[in-house]
Amino acid sequence: MGGGRIQFLKIKLTRRIKLKKIIGLVFIIFSLNVNAMENKGFFIGFDLGNGEVASDVRSTFSGNIKTTFNVNSYGIKLIGHKYFFSDYIGIREYLSLDYQEMAVSVKGLNNTRLGLLNYGINADILVNFYNTNFLNVGLFAGLGIGGTSIFVNSVAGNDTDLRFNANAKVGLRLNIEQNHGIEFGATIPIVNGKVNEETTSATIGGVTYTDKQELRVKPTYILNLSYIFTF
Repeated sequence: MGGGRIQFLKIKLTRRIKLKKIIGLVFIIFSLNVNAMENKGFFIGFDLGNGEVASDVRSTFSGNIKTTFNVNSYGIKLIGHKYFFSDYIGIREYLSLDYQEMAVSVKGLNNTRLGLLNYGINADILVNFYNTNFLNVGLFAGLGIGGTSIFVNSVAGNDTDLRFNANAKVGLRLNIEQNHGIEFGATIPIVNGKVNEETTSATIGGVTYTDKQELRVKPTYILNLSYIFTF
């Protein structure tokens, strides 16, 4: 009886020691990985996106005709720099360039193809809520200002217009092994103005009628998937 009890106590003690070793090892690994601040550095990036553009056709005779279109977006972050003040808070600045193209075909306006080339400077706040040596997970939010070149191709001819552009950005970001970033975000651009104007005339019963048509476009949102490489 005594020998069996001693053997049972030895097994129980051995299990406790093993459990303590495992817990200690997990704690050491966790301690080594947690609070690994994301490195500062220069970066470049590439964006693919899809979104919605709202158009408003204003006609003297037909009134206003509002329509929305899907649009693909292709962009690059030309060069940027990020810096972290602590394990969790940082900022970044970068230059951006992106392009969207769409065909506008609505009643009351001749078929028109639009291209939007956006370029600007941007600043984002970075907030990380999970940090390890392998992975940083966080959010970003920021603003961008710049210009938009609007290329119009219609039966009335080709035209190019330049307008001020501003946008807001927000999204989720992953930073893998300090060099590779993947982000999913939303951009809310502000481009709202007259981008095309056509005037047509018709004579009926000796009376000439003139119809003035204006096209206004405003991107409502763009959802982006981005890859970022940090040097």
